[in-house]
Amino acid sequence: AEHRPSGLAVGPDGALYVSDDVRGRIYRIAYYGGDAGALPQYTACPNLAAGPGELAATAAKPPEGAHPDAGAAAAGPVPPGATRAMVDLGDRIYHGQIGGAACTGCHGERGLGSPLGPDLTGKNWLWSDGSWEGIAKTITDGVPQPKQYRSPMPPRGGAQLTPDQVKAVAAYVWAISHFEKSTAGGAPPPAEISIPGERIFPESLTSTSDGRVIIGSIGKRSIFSVKPGDSTAEPWIPADSEPGLGVFGVFADEGSNTLWACFSSPRGSRDTSSAPSTLKAFHLQTGALKARYVLPTPGAFCNDIAVGADGTAYISDTANMEVDRLVRGGSQLAVWVGNGAFGPKGGVLDGISVLGNRLFVNTLATSKLFVVPIGLEGQAGSASEVKLDRPIDRPDGMRSFGDDSILIVEGGGNGRLSLIQITGDSGHITTLKEGYPDGAVSVTIVGDTAYVLEGQLKVLFGSDPLAQTKKFHATAVDVGRP
Repeated sequence: AEHRPSGLAVGPDGALYVSDDVRGRIYRIAYYGGDAGALPQYTACPNLAAGPGELAATAAKPPEGAHPDAGAAAAGPVPPGATRAMVDLGDRIYHGQIGGAACTGCHGERGLGSPLGPDLTGKNWLWSDGSWEGIAKTITDGVPQPKQYRSPMPPRGGAQLTPDQVKAVAAYVWAISHFEKSTAGGAPPPAEISIPGERIFPESLTSTSDGRVIIGSIGKRSIFSVKPGDSTAEPWIPADSEPGLGVFGVFADEGSNTLWACFSSPRGSRDTSSAPSTLKAFHLQTGALKARYVLPTPGAFCNDIAVGADGTAYISDTANMEVDRLVRGGSQLAVWVGNGAFGPKGGVLDGISVLGNRLFVNTLATSKLFVVPIGLEGQAGSASEVKLDRPIDRPDGMRSFGDDSILIVEGGGNGRLSLIQITGDSGHITTLKEGYPDGAVSVTIVGDTAYVLEGQLKVLFGSDPLAQTKKFHATAVDVGRP
């Protein structure tokens, strides 16, 4: 045989890697764009042993549907001793258009980082002095034992890059790390995001690495989108044919190109006339519905979502005080942990987040934070309460922040945004901002900025007879880099 495909693996960006044990090659197969309603058409990229001519041919034109901002950073600064052409070449290698590298899978489309790899746009260098030469050496050697991340980086990112290609990637990384905020985004982040309309009652928001913000609405039963750098949300995914269900938690999973959304009845489990509580998966770019999953326990209430490094989705079932999970590629949700692990029913299991190999979840009514270890095979360890150095007051939405911290909103009192730094089973709390009179319900992070969403749910549920609907909005808080 001239070729014999033998091994198969899937990268964190969804690309397939196929080994050929006759030719001693590895092929990368990636999908770019296409009709979301049709079966994807996959194209084979040049194998990693391709000659310079083949690689040059690939570099001539980016694939149709590739990352829309690929090449934008090439207009920025150039490291001393490099050239603009090198930065541009590094941009294309970084985004997977040349050489079979998969940098975006761990570091994000714009280098803003992910649960698998650090943010490359700052200047906090752990393995070099941040110079072009230092970055190139780190790429060449790899990072077998990360200081702050669980996943190692293989030499040359796992691709057979030439020394010149490594220098090009290093030049690109240096360039994006030397952008100022005003250069990278065109303007400082907006101080407020407004959601126009009546009776929106937003409950959750999420964001992507390019700065886009996505907001779910209980009242309109729809999903809004905010373009990177914009200050006004626009309708995106309209209400569906299940009138009893509003949109609660939303979570952007760039690893699977999915927007996860919880659909539940605002009246809770006592509403027997509406459709069952459902987790839905939408295409992250087009908004097309990909799949729907009914929660496994009767009377469930899908509240919020978090996604682990392996692509497993975790869902908080508020009514049953359970965490459900959907393994990547799975067809149905299953109860992962519950049975009184977070207290009896009525505790209102709510915000959920993953840090490394541990899952964190809070209870709004009892104001507690719990941690559940994630086993090597994905099994749940024993849940335990996190020992906090000050009480939290009606915690709601939360997001992981760096390798050891969580951003969390507290709806009690006048509302506040807090940072919880986790050490073992203990947490040190720092209050970042107080004063969310319209009810802080969720938080998301865009670069150095956290956006805190106020839902005005007291008006929706009638718990405050004097409350009146105001403008729906999320406000910015500068939180810096984790």
